[in-house]
Amino acid sequence: MAKKDKVELTKKELKAKAKELAQAEAKKAADKSKKKEPKKSKTSKAVAKAVEGDSWDESEGSGGDYFKLKSGKHIGRIRSVVSLGQVQFTFNKVLDDKATSALGLVIEVWSYKIKNGKVKVTCDQPAIVYHVMKALNGNPKANYTKTKKALGIKSPDQFKGLAVAIELFTSEKGYMYVHGALASLGLAEAKATPKLTAKGHCVPNLDKMTKEALLDLNPITQVKDYVLQAVNLEGTEAEKLIAKIRKSKPEYAKLRGKTDDKGKGKNKKPKKKLSESEEY
Repeated sequence: MAKKDKVELTKKELKAKAKELAQAEAKKAADKSKKKEPKKSKTSKAVAKAVEGDSWDESEGSGGDYFKLKSGKHIGRIRSVVSLGQVQFTFNKVLDDKATSALGLVIEVWSYKIKNGKVKVTCDQPAIVYHVMKALNGNPKANYTKTKKALGIKSPDQFKGLAVAIELFTSEKGYMYVHGALASLGLAEAKATPKLTAKGHCVPNLDKMTKEALLDLNPITQVKDYVLQAVNLEGTEAEKLIAKIRKSKPEYAKLRGKTDDKGKGKNKKPKKKLSESEEY
């Protein structure tokens, strides 16, 4: 009887040992799997929300997450066209001798593909692109002149609501820039371009500025870099509105950690006053 009990005991021990070994193997496999997992990126929380085919980033100084599109050709619709004032542009680090009217565009841009002759939009929401043009008449080589000619328009207010072909360059940090001039679309692409998702604005000069139009602009690349550098900003409605906005949002149109508005010193009186035809 004692011998039988000893045999039974040995079987139990073997069973327990086998279970112990199985658990050890499972733990080893789990640890090995964890080591293969890629390290979490130290990028912004916005990147963590990325969807396949598109990238996200937090725009420096804007405090918001923006949907981005890859570099390439896209379709878009111009939502807002706003005068940013008269600014001394810089080209190749050289400041212009005189101020020139700056025109700010807010464009809703969509990715698309053509299959079996049909145009299909391939994203669920538009990327918002903030574009600035040197709005000076009479220069046939300027993107402003090329764009107006390509779109068949004569004055800036006619930009609003137009469907356009747009080529983007997207940097590694996710900033989107318009490459070259905007162009007209074929009939199929124009019909496929979605309607605007938000109300747009049309502002011909800084005295006609509205709070809604200001807030539709990019606070850094359009308001800080242009409106606040305009030689004709003083005493305008735009200046008053920016002051009001900053009462509730002190960091509006300022880079993080920066407090001045003078930027690179563009705010100088122009040597030559622009004529009405040269302005917006």
